Amino acid sequence: MTGSRDKLYEEIYKGRLIEIDEFQQSMPGSVTASHFTVSVDGVELPGTFDDLSYQPFGASAYPKGAPDPEQSSALAAAKAYCDREAEAKD
Repeated sequence: MTGSRDKLYEEIYKGRLIEIDEFQQSMPGSVTASHFTVSVDGVELPGTFDDLSYQPFGASAYPKGAPDPEQSSALAAAKAYCDREAEAKD
């Protein structure tokens, strides 16, 4: 099984750096699974987001592919985290 991690998205939101990476694992000719991880100012938030899988001979969880990072639940979670942090400082 091989794995890779690629940075997909980066944004400054309320003075905080949000980064979204895609982690992908696959076996040749078999199942490919991936998910997004998100970090704020270099600290990874718990959990995985936008999980998907592809099976060449079966149904895929996301037949159209992964969502764009801009519409992902990872970005929504990161912005909600930043909003909570900003409210706590007020």
